[in-house]
Amino acid sequence: MAAVYGGGGNRWWVGLNVGSDQSTVFGTSSLLSPSGYESLPSGSAADDRQFAAAAAADKANPSAPVTISVENVSWFNINGPYATQAQANAAIPAIQRANPAPGEFQQLTGANPTSWEQAAVDAYHALTSSGTWIRVAKVVIGGALVIVGLARITGAGKVIESAAEAAK
Repeated sequence: MAAVYGGGGNRWWVGLNVGSDQSTVFGTSSLLSPSGYESLPSGSAADDRQFAAAAAADKANPSAPVTISVENVSWFNINGPYATQAQANAAIPAIQRANPAPGEFQQLTGANPTSWEQAAVDAYHALTSSGTWIRVAKVVIGGALVIVGLARITGAGKVIESAAEAAK
């Protein structure tokens, strides 16, 4: 029987997800790869031991947190253990304040981005965000409604209609 995450006495941890083995054809991280602090369930005793060792190493030397790979996902700055996922999730804001998650560029390259590199990452995120495309659609639809409304109010619709009739 497969291990139930967080079940069977296994514990919850908090760590920084620095990506999985999922990548795009360009070698960049996939949109399916989350990043940032998350609650981490240990799916087996072996996972639990790996998280515990990393958390102990991070506590002993907080200035040089370790990165471990569990279930093909790289985790950084492990904290815990927590008895439940709710407790782990409640700890995330304090952990984030104490040790802010680096931006995606720094997570992928280990270097601080220059302004143009950060701008490229920000532009990429904006273009891949559903919120951006919803706003674009709202602006386009709103602009079309304004144009139609102005045409109706000014009577320009009739002028355009008669010009179209004359062109036939």
